[in-house]
Amino acid sequence: MPLHDEFSEFLLDQLEPFGEVSLHRFFGGRSLKHDGLQFAMIIKDTLYFCVDDQTRPEFEARGMPHFSYEKGGKTIPVRKYHEVPADVLDDGDELVAWARAAYGAAVRAAK
Repeated sequence: MPLHDEFSEFLLDQLEPFGEVSLHRFFGGRSLKHDGLQFAMIIKDTLYFCVDDQTRPEFEARGMPHFSYEKGGKTIPVRKYHEVPADVLDDGDELVAWARAAYGAAVRAAK
């Protein structure tokens, strides 16, 4: 998977008002970082934002699943990341607001 593809370039363009966002490879996907801190990841053309107790309820209220992966025949949940709703992806201002909230969750988690 290339580091930059159509979806990641779209996201970087949409997130430009948020500030500098860098893209990095990891675990078969890509991470998005701001000020050196990962706040999002892209896995199989799906964007996941970092969540915590303050931000998770909005994702759950909208029925957005948390990230999970298969290992050894078992599903491993990663509740720290939830899928971003499609309507948020389509609205640049809303996406930036959610990205700021995800970055805030990442900052709180890093403390």
